[in-house]
Amino acid sequence: MNRDTARLLGAIQIIIEIAIIIGFVFALIPFLYLWSSGWVFPLVIISFIFSLFLKNDTMFSTGLNILMAVLSFIPIVGYLFRIVAIIVSLYNISKIRRAM
Repeated sequence: MNRDTARLLGAIQIIIEIAIIIGFVFALIPFLYLWSSGWVFPLVIISFIFSLFLKNDTMFSTGLNILMAVLSFIPIVGYLFRIVAIIVSLYNISKIRRAM
């Protein structure tokens, strides 16, 4: 893969991770998770696909974020999974920036 293409895709993945963080922050507000999950789920899957193509060492953590998105539907305990997902996305952003 061309270096410029990899940098562009990495930048797009960072933007996706930021959007995931925003979605999980909104999800911390009661009853907003159902609304934000409509775009958080597709974004975590897209981020996982990007990690497969870019091989930027975020495949495990993006897969973990998919699991956190599913587990976030559990009442009350889901808040813990949302906070973990925010931390995982911040970790992903730092890994992607180092890989660029």
